[in-house]
Amino acid sequence: MLNVTNQLSSLPLFAEATYADLHSFVRSCMPKRFRKGELLISQGDNAEYAMFLVEGKLDVLLTSEKNQLHRLGQVHAGELFGEQGLFVTKGRRSAQVIANSDGMVLLLNRAFMHRETQNTAVIALERMMIAVLARRIRTANLNLQILQKKQQESEIVPSISKYTSLFQHLQSWIGKAS
Repeated sequence: MLNVTNQLSSLPLFAEATYADLHSFVRSCMPKRFRKGELLISQGDNAEYAMFLVEGKLDVLLTSEKNQLHRLGQVHAGELFGEQGLFVTKGRRSAQVIANSDGMVLLLNRAFMHRETQNTAVIALERMMIAVLARRIRTANLNLQILQKKQQESEIVPSISKYTSLFQHLQSWIGKAS
């Protein structure tokens, strides 16, 4: 575990964390090694923990209703993912995560995060989670605005066609009447 603690201590995320707190954090997490192509999270599974990527690269994928995979993004070393497992009781995974390379994650459980509120490593993770969640909310809001605009445009086009057709009928009717 000292090797993992040393790896994490070099990350900018943990620059303000004490070595003792970082070591306590690492000891309380369950390390999990993975191979390229391995499925780490399945969409729809129970979300009981979060993961911190120590080594490797991961792809985040969403399966559509038509059973097509859509790549949402990547997770790089030093990033947290699956954080819904820390906050939502009986939550479900919203996407799947597949290893793009060999590597290692630390599994973080809800109990540790709630118990270790003064641990400087946990405080650093909480700050990162706030920034990540704020970015995701902003992205979701932008996507909603785009969808609303597209919906409004799709509602306007049939309306214009309907009124153009009505106007043409009126012109024809007026032309016949005069």
